[in-house]
Amino acid sequence: MKKNLMKKTMVSLLAAIMTTSLLAGCGSSKQKSASNTKAQTLTANLGAEPKSIDPAVNYEARGSSIIYNIFEGLTRIGDDNKTEPGLAKSWEVKDNGLKYIFHLRDGLKWSDGSELTAEDFRYGILRVLDPKTGSSYAYYGYSIKNGEAFNKGKAKSEDVGVKALDKNTLEIDLDYTVPYFLDILSWHLMLPVKKSLVESNPNGWSTDVKNLVVDGPFKITQWKHNDYIQLEKNPNYWDAKNVKLQKLKLTMITNENTALAAYKSGQLDLTSLIPSSQLPTLLSSKQATVKMEIGTKFVILNQTKKPFDNPKVREALSLALDRNALVNTVLKGGQKAAEAYIPPTTPDTFGTKDFRTNGGKFLESKADVQKAKKILAEAGYPEGKGLPTLEYSYSAGSPVDQSYAEALQNMWKQNLGINVTLKPIESKVFVSQLKQGNYEMANLGWLSDFFDPGPMFDIFVTDSPNNWAKYSNPKYDELVNNAEKENDKQKRSEYLHEAEKILLADMPVIPAYHMSIPYMIKPNVKGVNMSPLGWMFFRSAHVE
Repeated sequence: MKKNLMKKTMVSLLAAIMTTSLLAGCGSSKQKSASNTKAQTLTANLGAEPKSIDPAVNYEARGSSIIYNIFEGLTRIGDDNKTEPGLAKSWEVKDNGLKYIFHLRDGLKWSDGSELTAEDFRYGILRVLDPKTGSSYAYYGYSIKNGEAFNKGKAKSEDVGVKALDKNTLEIDLDYTVPYFLDILSWHLMLPVKKSLVESNPNGWSTDVKNLVVDGPFKITQWKHNDYIQLEKNPNYWDAKNVKLQKLKLTMITNENTALAAYKSGQLDLTSLIPSSQLPTLLSSKQATVKMEIGTKFVILNQTKKPFDNPKVREALSLALDRNALVNTVLKGGQKAAEAYIPPTTPDTFGTKDFRTNGGKFLESKADVQKAKKILAEAGYPEGKGLPTLEYSYSAGSPVDQSYAEALQNMWKQNLGINVTLKPIESKVFVSQLKQGNYEMANLGWLSDFFDPGPMFDIFVTDSPNNWAKYSNPKYDELVNNAEKENDKQKRSEYLHEAEKILLADMPVIPAYHMSIPYMIKPNVKGVNMSPLGWMFFRSAHVE
Protein backbone atom coordinates (compact mmCIF):
# COMPACT_ATOMS: atom_id res chain seq x y z
CA MET A 1 0.00 0.00 0.00
CA LYS A 2 6.58 5.75 -3.74
CA LYS A 3 13.54 14.02 -7.77
CA ASN A 4 15.67 16.69 -6.96
CA LEU A 5 17.01 19.89 -5.55
CA MET A 6 20.21 18.29 -4.27
CA LYS A 7 22.65 18.89 -7.09
CA LYS A 8 23.51 22.54 -6.41
CA THR A 9 25.13 22.06 -3.01
CA MET A 10 28.76 22.50 -4.13
CA VAL A 11 28.32 26.24 -4.66
CA SER A 12 26.69 26.48 -1.23
CA LEU A 13 29.52 24.58 0.42
CA LEU A 14 32.16 26.76 -1.23
CA ALA A 15 30.29 29.86 -0.12
CA ALA A 16 30.13 28.50 3.42
CA ILE A 17 33.88 27.81 3.42
CA MET A 18 34.68 31.32 2.16
CA THR A 19 32.39 32.88 4.75
CA THR A 20 34.04 30.90 7.53
CA SER A 21 37.48 32.05 6.37
CA LEU A 22 36.44 35.70 6.33
CA LEU A 23 35.01 35.46 9.83
CA ALA A 24 38.03 33.69 11.29
CA GLY A 25 39.58 36.90 12.59
CA CYS A 26 36.34 38.69 13.42
CA GLY A 27 35.16 37.00 16.60
CA SER A 28 35.35 34.03 18.91
CA SER A 29 34.54 30.47 17.82
CA LYS A 30 31.66 30.53 20.30
CA GLN A 31 30.08 33.48 18.48
CA LYS A 32 30.54 31.78 15.08
CA SER A 33 28.88 28.60 16.35
CA ALA A 34 25.88 30.48 17.67
CA SER A 35 25.51 32.36 14.40
CA ASN A 36 25.73 29.16 12.38
CA THR A 37 23.11 27.45 14.55
CA LYS A 38 20.70 30.32 14.05
CA ALA A 39 21.29 30.30 10.29
CA GLN A 40 20.71 26.57 9.97
CA THR A 41 17.11 26.74 11.15
CA LEU A 42 14.23 25.92 8.84
CA THR A 43 10.45 26.21 9.22
CA ALA A 44 8.21 24.19 6.89
CA ASN A 45 4.47 23.71 6.92
CA LEU A 46 3.37 20.12 7.45
CA GLY A 47 -0.34 20.87 7.22
CA ALA A 48 -2.67 19.03 9.57
CA GLU A 49 -1.63 17.03 12.62
CA PRO A 50 -0.30 13.61 11.55
CA LYS A 51 -2.56 10.74 12.56
CA SER A 52 0.44 8.67 13.64
CA ILE A 53 4.23 8.61 13.52
CA ASP A 54 4.45 4.99 14.65
CA PRO A 55 6.37 3.36 11.76
CA ALA A 56 4.31 0.16 12.00
CA VAL A 57 0.86 1.74 11.75
CA ASN A 58 1.32 5.03 9.87
CA TYR A 59 -0.50 5.07 6.51
CA GLU A 60 -0.35 8.71 5.37
CA ALA A 61 2.32 10.81 3.65
CA ARG A 62 2.18 13.47 6.37
CA GLY A 63 3.21 10.99 9.05
CA SER A 64 5.88 9.57 6.74
CA SER A 65 7.45 13.00 6.31
CA ILE A 66 8.14 13.06 10.04
CA ILE A 67 9.13 9.41 10.36
CA TYR A 68 11.75 9.59 7.60
CA ASN A 69 13.43 12.54 9.27
CA ILE A 70 13.68 10.93 12.71
CA PHE A 71 14.19 7.27 11.79
CA GLU A 72 16.33 5.34 9.32
CA GLY A 73 16.35 1.72 8.19
CA LEU A 74 18.84 -0.80 6.89
CA THR A 75 18.57 1.01 3.57
CA ARG A 76 17.39 4.56 2.90
CA ILE A 77 16.15 6.70 0.02
CA GLY A 78 19.04 8.77 -1.27
CA ASP A 79 19.00 12.34 -2.49
CA ASP A 80 18.62 10.93 -6.03
CA ASN A 81 15.55 8.95 -4.86
CA LYS A 82 17.36 5.66 -5.29
CA THR A 83 17.79 3.10 -2.53
CA GLU A 84 21.20 3.21 -0.86
CA PRO A 85 22.86 1.87 2.31
CA GLY A 86 21.41 3.30 5.51
CA LEU A 87 22.25 1.80 8.90
CA ALA A 88 23.54 -1.26 7.05
CA LYS A 89 26.95 -0.54 5.54
CA SER A 90 26.78 -3.62 3.30
CA TRP A 91 24.86 -6.84 2.63
CA GLU A 92 25.16 -10.18 0.89
CA VAL A 93 22.44 -11.89 -1.14
CA LYS A 94 22.55 -15.69 -1.17
CA ASP A 95 20.47 -18.74 -2.14
CA ASN A 96 19.21 -17.18 -5.37
CA GLY A 97 17.83 -14.15 -3.60
CA LEU A 98 16.18 -15.99 -0.71
CA LYS A 99 18.72 -14.98 1.96
CA TYR A 100 19.98 -11.50 2.87
CA ILE A 101 22.74 -10.91 5.41
CA PHE A 102 23.07 -7.28 6.53
CA HIS A 103 26.14 -5.86 8.24
CA LEU A 104 25.36 -2.83 10.40
CA ARG A 105 27.64 0.18 10.66
CA ASP A 106 29.96 0.16 13.65
CA GLY A 107 29.02 2.07 16.79
CA LEU A 108 25.34 2.73 15.97
CA LYS A 109 23.43 4.56 18.69
CA TRP A 110 19.92 5.62 19.52
CA SER A 111 19.34 9.32 20.11
CA ASP A 112 19.67 8.76 23.87
CA GLY A 113 23.18 7.39 23.35
CA SER A 114 22.30 3.75 23.98
CA GLU A 115 23.54 1.03 21.64
CA LEU A 116 21.48 0.16 18.55
CA THR A 117 21.84 -3.47 17.44
CA ALA A 118 20.53 -6.01 14.95
CA GLU A 119 18.03 -7.14 17.58
CA ASP A 120 16.32 -3.74 17.35
CA PHE A 121 15.70 -4.38 13.66
CA ARG A 122 14.43 -7.87 14.36
CA TYR A 123 12.00 -6.53 16.95
CA GLY A 124 10.78 -3.76 14.63
CA ILE A 125 10.06 -6.15 11.75
CA LEU A 126 8.35 -8.73 13.98
CA ARG A 127 6.20 -5.99 15.51
CA VAL A 128 4.84 -5.08 12.06
CA LEU A 129 4.01 -8.73 11.34
CA ASP A 130 2.49 -9.31 14.76
CA PRO A 131 -1.32 -9.39 14.27
CA LYS A 132 -1.72 -7.57 17.60
CA THR A 133 -0.11 -4.46 16.07
CA GLY A 134 -2.80 -4.23 13.40
CA SER A 135 -0.53 -2.86 10.67
CA SER A 136 -2.46 -2.36 7.43
CA TYR A 137 0.80 -2.83 5.50
CA ALA A 138 1.95 -6.06 7.11
CA TYR A 139 1.61 -7.77 3.73
CA TYR A 140 4.84 -6.09 2.63
CA GLY A 141 6.56 -8.51 5.01
CA TYR A 142 4.82 -11.61 3.63
CA SER A 143 7.84 -12.50 1.50
CA ILE A 144 9.82 -13.06 4.70
CA LYS A 145 9.86 -16.72 5.70
CA ASN A 146 6.70 -17.44 7.74
CA GLY A 147 5.89 -13.72 7.78
CA GLU A 148 2.38 -14.24 6.40
CA ALA A 149 1.79 -17.27 8.60
CA PHE A 150 2.76 -15.31 11.72
CA ASN A 151 0.58 -12.36 10.71
CA LYS A 152 -2.39 -14.70 10.24
CA GLY A 153 -1.86 -16.54 13.52
CA LYS A 154 -0.52 -19.73 11.96
CA ALA A 155 3.09 -19.47 13.17
CA LYS A 156 5.06 -18.12 16.12
CA SER A 157 7.40 -15.13 16.11
CA GLU A 158 10.43 -17.41 16.46
CA ASP A 159 9.42 -19.12 13.19
CA VAL A 160 9.81 -15.89 11.21
CA GLY A 161 12.94 -15.68 9.07
CA VAL A 162 14.54 -12.70 10.81
CA LYS A 163 17.55 -13.43 13.02
CA ALA A 164 20.13 -11.31 14.80
CA LEU A 165 23.29 -13.38 14.27
CA ASP A 166 25.22 -10.96 16.47
CA LYS A 167 24.79 -7.33 17.46
CA ASN A 168 25.93 -6.07 14.05
CA THR A 169 24.57 -8.80 11.74
CA LEU A 170 20.96 -9.37 10.69
CA GLU A 171 19.86 -12.32 8.57
CA ILE A 172 16.56 -12.30 6.68
CA ASP A 173 15.28 -15.45 4.94
CA LEU A 174 12.54 -15.21 2.33
CA ASP A 175 9.82 -17.61 1.20
CA TYR A 176 10.00 -16.06 -2.26
CA THR A 177 12.07 -13.37 -3.91
CA VAL A 178 10.77 -9.81 -4.30
CA PRO A 179 12.37 -7.62 -7.00
CA TYR A 180 12.26 -4.50 -4.82
CA PHE A 181 12.98 -6.04 -1.40
CA LEU A 182 15.77 -3.53 -0.66
CA ASP A 183 13.27 -0.73 -1.38
CA ILE A 184 10.83 -2.26 1.10
CA LEU A 185 13.56 -2.19 3.74
CA SER A 186 13.97 1.57 3.25
CA TRP A 187 10.27 2.09 3.93
CA HIS A 188 8.97 3.17 7.35
CA LEU A 189 7.47 -0.28 7.89
CA MET A 190 10.84 -1.97 8.39
CA LEU A 191 12.47 0.49 10.77
CA PRO A 192 14.06 -0.48 14.08
CA VAL A 193 12.25 0.52 17.26
CA LYS A 194 13.44 0.18 20.83
CA LYS A 195 11.63 -2.69 22.54
CA SER A 196 11.81 -1.33 26.09
CA LEU A 197 10.35 2.00 24.95
CA VAL A 198 7.47 0.50 22.97
CA GLU A 199 6.50 -2.04 25.61
CA SER A 200 6.51 0.56 28.37
CA ASN A 201 3.80 2.52 26.54
CA PRO A 202 2.40 0.42 23.63
CA ASN A 203 -0.24 2.90 22.49
CA GLY A 204 1.49 6.21 23.15
CA TRP A 205 5.24 5.65 22.87
CA SER A 206 5.61 7.51 19.55
CA THR A 207 3.99 10.70 20.87
CA ASP A 208 5.78 10.72 24.23
CA VAL A 209 8.32 13.36 23.22
CA LYS A 210 10.13 13.33 26.55
CA ASN A 211 11.03 9.64 26.19
CA LEU A 212 10.97 9.17 22.39
CA VAL A 213 14.16 7.52 21.18
CA VAL A 214 14.98 7.56 17.45
CA ASP A 215 17.87 6.73 15.12
CA GLY A 216 17.52 9.24 12.26
CA PRO A 217 19.07 12.61 11.37
CA PHE A 218 16.71 14.53 13.68
CA LYS A 219 14.93 14.02 16.98
CA ILE A 220 11.71 15.55 18.27
CA THR A 221 12.20 17.99 21.14
CA GLN A 222 8.72 19.51 21.32
CA TRP A 223 5.25 18.65 20.05
CA LYS A 224 2.48 21.17 20.51
CA HIS A 225 -0.47 19.30 19.09
CA ASN A 226 -2.29 20.90 16.16
CA ASP A 227 0.32 23.67 16.19
CA TYR A 228 3.87 22.46 15.45
CA ILE A 229 6.53 19.80 15.93
CA GLN A 230 10.06 20.96 16.75
CA LEU A 231 12.95 18.81 15.55
CA GLU A 232 16.65 19.22 16.29
CA LYS A 233 19.72 17.59 14.84
CA ASN A 234 20.44 14.17 16.36
CA PRO A 235 24.16 14.20 17.33
CA ASN A 236 24.11 10.39 17.69
CA TYR A 237 23.00 9.80 14.08
CA TRP A 238 25.68 7.82 12.23
CA ASP A 239 25.88 10.42 9.43
CA ALA A 240 25.47 13.50 11.65
CA LYS A 241 28.51 15.19 10.14
CA ASN A 242 26.60 15.60 6.88
CA VAL A 243 23.41 16.96 8.47
CA LYS A 244 23.61 20.74 8.28
CA LEU A 245 20.28 21.82 9.76
CA GLN A 246 20.36 22.38 13.52
CA LYS A 247 16.63 22.95 13.97
CA LEU A 248 13.59 22.07 11.91
CA LYS A 249 10.14 23.35 12.83
CA LEU A 250 7.14 21.70 11.18
CA THR A 251 4.01 23.81 11.55
CA MET A 252 0.45 22.55 11.25
CA ILE A 253 -1.26 25.38 9.41
CA THR A 254 -4.34 23.95 7.69
CA ASN A 255 -5.71 27.12 6.07
CA GLU A 256 -4.26 27.84 2.63
CA ASN A 257 -4.47 31.63 2.89
CA THR A 258 -2.89 31.58 6.35
CA ALA A 259 -0.05 29.39 5.11
CA LEU A 260 0.63 31.68 2.14
CA ALA A 261 0.58 34.77 4.37
CA ALA A 262 3.01 33.09 6.77
CA TYR A 263 5.34 32.28 3.87
CA LYS A 264 5.23 35.81 2.46
CA SER A 265 5.89 37.33 5.90
CA GLY A 266 8.94 35.11 6.41
CA GLN A 267 7.42 32.86 9.09
CA LEU A 268 7.65 29.87 6.75
CA ASP A 269 10.53 28.82 4.52
CA LEU A 270 8.52 26.10 2.77
CA THR A 271 4.83 25.44 2.19
CA SER A 272 2.90 23.14 -0.12
CA LEU A 273 -0.44 24.51 1.03
CA ILE A 274 -1.29 27.24 -1.48
CA PRO A 275 -4.71 28.71 -2.43
CA SER A 276 -5.72 27.24 -5.80
CA SER A 277 -7.01 30.65 -6.92
CA GLN A 278 -3.49 32.09 -6.65
CA LEU A 279 -1.55 29.09 -7.96
CA PRO A 280 -1.59 30.00 -11.68
CA THR A 281 -0.08 33.43 -10.95
CA LEU A 282 2.46 32.05 -8.50
CA LEU A 283 3.48 29.30 -10.91
CA SER A 284 3.80 31.61 -13.92
CA SER A 285 5.93 34.03 -11.88
CA LYS A 286 8.04 31.08 -10.66
CA GLN A 287 7.33 31.92 -7.03
CA ALA A 288 5.86 28.43 -6.82
CA THR A 289 6.89 25.20 -8.52
CA VAL A 290 5.29 21.80 -9.07
CA LYS A 291 6.59 18.29 -8.48
CA MET A 292 4.57 15.47 -10.05
CA GLU A 293 3.83 12.61 -7.67
CA ILE A 294 3.55 8.90 -8.30
CA GLY A 295 -0.05 8.96 -7.22
CA THR A 296 -3.60 9.09 -8.54
CA LYS A 297 -6.73 10.73 -7.17
CA PHE A 298 -9.87 8.74 -7.83
CA VAL A 299 -13.50 8.32 -6.91
CA ILE A 300 -13.78 5.12 -4.90
CA LEU A 301 -17.07 3.23 -5.30
CA ASN A 302 -18.47 0.90 -2.66
CA GLN A 303 -19.41 -2.20 -4.61
CA THR A 304 -21.31 -3.69 -1.70
CA LYS A 305 -23.99 -1.01 -2.19
CA LYS A 306 -26.39 -0.53 -5.09
CA PRO A 307 -26.15 0.79 -7.76
CA PHE A 308 -22.34 0.61 -7.58
CA ASP A 309 -22.46 -3.17 -7.90
CA ASN A 310 -23.47 -2.55 -11.53
CA PRO A 311 -20.35 -2.14 -13.74
CA LYS A 312 -22.28 -0.12 -16.32
CA VAL A 313 -23.20 2.47 -13.69
CA ARG A 314 -19.56 2.77 -12.74
CA GLU A 315 -18.54 3.15 -16.37
CA ALA A 316 -21.18 5.81 -17.03
CA LEU A 317 -20.04 7.84 -14.03
CA SER A 318 -16.49 7.77 -15.38
CA LEU A 319 -17.44 8.72 -18.94
CA ALA A 320 -19.38 11.75 -17.65
CA LEU A 321 -16.29 13.38 -16.14
CA ASP A 322 -14.43 16.20 -17.86
CA ARG A 323 -10.99 15.55 -16.40
CA ASN A 324 -9.39 18.44 -18.25
CA ALA A 325 -11.83 20.87 -16.64
CA LEU A 326 -11.14 19.38 -13.21
CA VAL A 327 -7.37 19.96 -13.39
CA ASN A 328 -7.34 23.20 -15.39
CA THR A 329 -10.37 25.03 -14.01
CA VAL A 330 -10.91 23.66 -10.51
CA LEU A 331 -7.57 22.39 -9.16
CA LYS A 332 -5.05 24.50 -11.10
CA GLY A 333 -2.07 22.96 -9.29
CA GLY A 334 -0.17 21.26 -12.09
CA GLN A 335 -2.14 18.01 -11.87
CA LYS A 336 -2.55 15.85 -14.98
CA ALA A 337 -5.88 14.49 -16.25
CA ALA A 338 -5.85 10.73 -15.71
CA GLU A 339 -5.70 8.68 -18.90
CA ALA A 340 -5.39 5.44 -16.90
CA TYR A 341 -4.76 4.34 -13.32
CA ILE A 342 -0.94 4.35 -13.08
CA PRO A 343 0.62 7.85 -13.39
CA PRO A 344 3.04 8.74 -16.22
CA THR A 345 5.81 9.44 -13.68
CA THR A 346 5.95 5.74 -12.69
CA PRO A 347 8.97 3.81 -13.96
CA ASP A 348 8.14 0.53 -15.68
CA THR A 349 9.84 -2.66 -14.53
CA PHE A 350 11.29 -3.26 -18.00
CA GLY A 351 12.90 -1.00 -20.60
CA THR A 352 13.63 2.71 -20.48
CA LYS A 353 10.11 4.12 -20.94
CA ASP A 354 7.72 4.84 -18.09
CA PHE A 355 4.76 2.60 -17.29
CA ARG A 356 2.19 4.96 -18.82
CA THR A 357 4.05 5.34 -22.11
CA ASN A 358 4.24 1.56 -22.44
CA GLY A 359 0.67 1.00 -21.28
CA GLY A 360 -1.09 3.61 -23.37
CA LYS A 361 -4.33 5.51 -22.83
CA PHE A 362 -7.55 4.08 -21.40
CA LEU A 363 -9.57 7.11 -20.31
CA GLU A 364 -10.65 10.26 -22.14
CA SER A 365 -9.67 13.65 -20.79
CA LYS A 366 -13.00 15.14 -21.86
CA ALA A 367 -16.47 13.86 -21.05
CA ASP A 368 -18.13 11.54 -23.58
CA VAL A 369 -21.70 12.49 -22.72
CA GLN A 370 -23.46 10.52 -25.45
CA LYS A 371 -21.66 7.29 -24.62
CA ALA A 372 -22.16 7.89 -20.88
CA LYS A 373 -25.93 8.26 -21.41
CA LYS A 374 -26.04 5.15 -23.59
CA ILE A 375 -24.20 3.05 -20.98
CA LEU A 376 -26.41 4.38 -18.16
CA ALA A 377 -29.53 3.48 -20.17
CA GLU A 378 -28.14 -0.02 -20.68
CA ALA A 379 -27.73 -0.22 -16.91
CA GLY A 380 -31.48 0.43 -16.59
CA TYR A 381 -31.42 4.15 -15.81
CA PRO A 382 -32.20 6.14 -18.99
CA GLU A 383 -31.48 9.85 -18.43
CA GLY A 384 -30.81 8.93 -14.81
CA LYS A 385 -34.45 7.97 -14.21
CA GLY A 386 -34.99 5.44 -11.46
CA LEU A 387 -31.54 6.05 -10.03
CA PRO A 388 -31.67 7.09 -6.36
CA THR A 389 -29.82 10.15 -5.13
CA LEU A 390 -26.17 9.18 -4.68
CA GLU A 391 -23.90 10.30 -1.86
CA TYR A 392 -20.33 11.52 -2.32
CA SER A 393 -18.09 11.75 0.78
CA TYR A 394 -14.90 13.75 1.17
CA SER A 395 -12.62 15.02 3.91
CA ALA A 396 -13.89 18.34 5.28
CA GLY A 397 -11.75 21.42 5.76
CA SER A 398 -10.13 21.92 2.37
CA PRO A 399 -11.61 24.55 0.03
CA VAL A 400 -10.02 22.72 -2.92
CA ASP A 401 -11.68 19.41 -2.01
CA GLN A 402 -14.97 21.26 -1.58
CA SER A 403 -14.69 22.86 -5.05
CA TYR A 404 -13.62 19.54 -6.56
CA ALA A 405 -16.60 17.75 -5.01
CA GLU A 406 -18.99 20.41 -6.31
CA ALA A 407 -17.50 20.09 -9.80
CA LEU A 408 -18.09 16.33 -9.79
CA GLN A 409 -21.63 16.86 -8.53
CA ASN A 410 -22.36 19.32 -11.36
CA MET A 411 -20.88 17.09 -14.07
CA TRP A 412 -22.95 14.08 -13.04
CA LYS A 413 -26.08 16.22 -12.87
CA GLN A 414 -25.60 18.05 -16.18
CA ASN A 415 -24.29 15.09 -18.19
CA LEU A 416 -26.35 12.22 -16.78
CA GLY A 417 -29.24 13.76 -14.84
CA ILE A 418 -27.97 12.13 -11.64
CA ASN A 419 -28.56 13.80 -8.29
CA VAL A 420 -25.59 13.63 -5.92
CA THR A 421 -25.48 14.92 -2.35
CA LEU A 422 -22.15 15.95 -0.87
CA LYS A 423 -21.12 14.67 2.53
CA PRO A 424 -18.09 16.38 4.12
CA ILE A 425 -16.61 14.23 6.90
CA GLU A 426 -14.22 15.40 9.59
CA SER A 427 -10.70 14.55 8.45
CA LYS A 428 -9.91 12.64 11.67
CA VAL A 429 -12.60 10.05 10.96
CA PHE A 430 -12.79 10.13 7.16
CA VAL A 431 -10.41 7.21 6.52
CA SER A 432 -11.97 5.09 9.28
CA GLN A 433 -15.38 5.58 7.61
CA LEU A 434 -13.96 4.29 4.33
CA LYS A 435 -12.28 1.34 6.03
CA GLN A 436 -15.59 0.38 7.64
CA GLY A 437 -17.43 0.70 4.33
CA ASN A 438 -19.59 3.57 5.58
CA TYR A 439 -19.78 5.39 2.26
CA GLU A 440 -21.24 5.14 -1.26
CA MET A 441 -18.78 7.20 -3.33
CA ALA A 442 -15.78 8.98 -1.87
CA ASN A 443 -12.77 11.11 -2.71
CA LEU A 444 -9.53 9.18 -2.28
CA GLY A 445 -5.99 9.36 -3.57
CA TRP A 446 -3.21 6.78 -3.46
CA LEU A 447 0.52 7.40 -3.61
CA SER A 448 2.92 4.63 -4.49
CA ASP A 449 5.08 3.46 -1.61
CA PHE A 450 8.08 2.90 -3.89
CA PHE A 451 9.46 3.89 -7.30
CA ASP A 452 7.70 0.87 -8.74
CA PRO A 453 4.19 0.29 -10.17
CA GLY A 454 3.50 -2.82 -8.08
CA PRO A 455 2.37 -1.22 -4.80
CA MET A 456 -0.43 0.76 -6.47
CA PHE A 457 -1.99 -2.51 -7.63
CA ASP A 458 -1.74 -4.23 -4.23
CA ILE A 459 -4.59 -2.24 -2.72
CA PHE A 460 -7.20 -3.86 -4.99
CA VAL A 461 -6.26 -7.47 -4.30
CA THR A 462 -9.30 -9.18 -2.75
CA ASP A 463 -7.88 -9.73 0.73
CA SER A 464 -5.90 -6.48 0.96
CA PRO A 465 -6.70 -4.54 4.16
CA ASN A 466 -6.61 -1.39 2.01
CA ASN A 467 -9.20 -2.68 -0.48
CA TRP A 468 -11.91 -0.31 0.73
CA ALA A 469 -13.80 -0.62 -2.58
CA LYS A 470 -14.44 -4.30 -1.70
CA TYR A 471 -13.31 -5.18 -5.22
CA SER A 472 -12.64 -8.80 -6.13
CA ASN A 473 -11.48 -10.38 -9.38
CA PRO A 474 -9.57 -13.71 -9.19
CA LYS A 475 -7.73 -13.07 -12.47
CA TYR A 476 -6.59 -9.65 -11.22
CA ASP A 477 -5.42 -11.19 -7.94
CA GLU A 478 -3.46 -13.84 -9.83
CA LEU A 479 -1.69 -11.29 -12.03
CA VAL A 480 -0.73 -9.01 -9.14
CA ASN A 481 0.47 -11.92 -7.01
CA ASN A 482 2.51 -13.30 -9.92
CA ALA A 483 4.10 -9.90 -10.47
CA GLU A 484 4.99 -9.67 -6.77
CA LYS A 485 7.17 -12.77 -7.07
CA GLU A 486 8.45 -12.41 -10.63
CA ASN A 487 12.11 -11.50 -11.10
CA ASP A 488 12.01 -11.49 -14.89
CA LYS A 489 11.51 -7.77 -15.50
CA GLN A 490 9.74 -8.16 -18.82
CA LYS A 491 7.33 -10.81 -17.52
CA ARG A 492 6.63 -8.72 -14.45
CA SER A 493 5.81 -5.73 -16.65
CA GLU A 494 3.41 -7.84 -18.71
CA TYR A 495 1.60 -9.06 -15.58
CA LEU A 496 1.10 -5.52 -14.28
CA HIS A 497 -0.06 -4.06 -17.59
CA GLU A 498 -2.61 -6.85 -17.90
CA ALA A 499 -3.76 -6.19 -14.33
CA GLU A 500 -4.31 -2.52 -15.16
CA LYS A 501 -6.48 -3.47 -18.14
CA ILE A 502 -8.69 -5.60 -15.92
CA LEU A 503 -8.87 -2.91 -13.23
CA LEU A 504 -9.96 -0.24 -15.68
CA ALA A 505 -12.48 -2.56 -17.32
CA ASP A 506 -14.06 -3.40 -13.95
CA MET A 507 -13.77 0.22 -12.71
CA PRO A 508 -13.92 -0.25 -8.90
CA VAL A 509 -12.52 3.29 -8.77
CA ILE A 510 -12.76 6.14 -11.27
CA PRO A 511 -9.31 7.67 -11.87
CA ALA A 512 -9.70 11.45 -12.10
CA TYR A 513 -6.21 12.95 -12.10
CA HIS A 514 -2.59 12.28 -11.32
CA MET A 515 -1.40 14.10 -8.24
CA SER A 516 1.19 16.83 -7.86
CA ILE A 517 2.84 18.86 -5.10
CA PRO A 518 2.78 22.59 -5.79
CA TYR A 519 5.08 24.26 -3.28
CA MET A 520 6.93 27.46 -2.44
CA ILE A 521 10.43 27.43 -1.01
CA LYS A 522 12.74 30.32 -0.12
CA PRO A 523 15.60 30.77 -2.63
CA ASN A 524 18.26 30.36 0.07
CA VAL A 525 16.94 26.98 1.19
CA LYS A 526 18.76 24.17 -0.58
CA GLY A 527 18.79 20.39 -0.49
CA VAL A 528 15.17 19.67 0.49
CA ASN A 529 13.95 16.55 -1.31
CA MET A 530 10.27 16.93 -2.21
CA SER A 531 9.80 13.27 -3.09
CA PRO A 532 7.42 12.14 -5.85
CA LEU A 533 6.16 9.70 -3.22
CA GLY A 534 4.73 12.61 -1.23
CA TRP A 535 7.40 12.90 1.46
CA MET A 536 9.74 15.71 2.52
CA PHE A 537 13.36 14.80 3.29
CA PHE A 538 15.46 17.35 5.20
CA ARG A 539 18.55 15.21 5.77
CA SER A 540 20.54 17.17 3.14
CA ALA A 541 18.79 20.51 3.59
CA HIS A 542 20.66 23.67 4.51
CA VAL A 543 20.22 27.43 4.47
CA GLU A 544 22.67 29.54 2.46
